[in-house]
Amino acid sequence: MASKIKVDQIQTADGSGTIALQNQLSGMTTASLPTGSVVQVVQFRESTNYSTTSNSYVQGPQTGTFTMKDSSNKVLVKVTALMVVNTSGNYNGIRMAIYRGSIASGTRIDNGTEPQFLSWSDEIWGFQTREVLDTPSSSTVTYSIGFNKHSVASAAHIRGGYGETTITMMEIAG
Repeated sequence: MASKIKVDQIQTADGSGTIALQNQLSGMTTASLPTGSVVQVVQFRESTNYSTTSNSYVQGPQTGTFTMKDSSNKVLVKVTALMVVNTSGNYNGIRMAIYRGSIASGTRIDNGTEPQFLSWSDEIWGFQTREVLDTPSSSTVTYSIGFNKHSVASAAHIRGGYGETTITMMEIAG
């Protein structure tokens, strides 16, 4: 059996007053949530492999359309991908950045990152995570991962088949 607590008032901690509780939550909408509240969370999962030998950003995984509840809100975008770099020396790297839209026609919304790998082997594997708070100013948006290799490396890969790539979008009331 489910329990219920029924009260009409709550007294403040210092005893100086009471808080009336007459239907405080009835009629609450996402528009009335306090600033900073999480409105919705959507996660895109990708198991496709991507490869490049380019030093310029190329298209990686891209989300489907994310429809916001309120176009004035922000979106916290978090990306996690299994990145692999084929080495050709002991200074090798792979860069990853988040784009609003596609790489070809979208906007890069973070400064990207290049973890530096020191190795004398042929391949280096590692998970890489990026996170950015975006203000898209539109009620629908897609996000993409752009990636490339460092000029010394021979190739760079996103290995979705070995560890799913995830792009998580959290709409934040603004």
